[in-house]
Amino acid sequence: MKKGFTLIELLIVLAIISALLAVATPTAMNAVKKAKATQVAANLRNLSVAINEAALLYADTLDASGNIVEQLYDLNFIDVDLSKRGYEIVVVNDAGNEYYEIRYKNQDVEITYVKNILPDVKEDSGGNYIYLRVPRI
Repeated sequence: MKKGFTLIELLIVLAIISALLAVATPTAMNAVKKAKATQVAANLRNLSVAINEAALLYADTLDASGNIVEQLYDLNFIDVDLSKRGYEIVVVNDAGNEYYEIRYKNQDVEITYVKNILPDVKEDSGGNYIYLRVPRI
């Protein structure tokens, strides 16, 4: 008697593996989306803390017309230059109040996942970016 597998047995094993992959792939992709949203929410939160600290300590040095994320990096309030990863901070005036608006411009994350982690996050009307506003001190 010969040892080995028949073609039918190999095809059955391949069918079982492909069925398992079909079930596992959407779950894995959903986990990747949630992980990315968690990273974006953490970065938005960290930038809000950094901008508050920098505004208290270096109010005269922060240039609101420049890239504030790069300034936070240069002043060592953050350890990675997040401006290269799609983040920016701009000063906006809304109904007479000034805010630092921390924006994430990449469109690779679903806002609903980010909002589950950080409820204050909003999406701009054009859907170009998500943002978190911090009152300007």
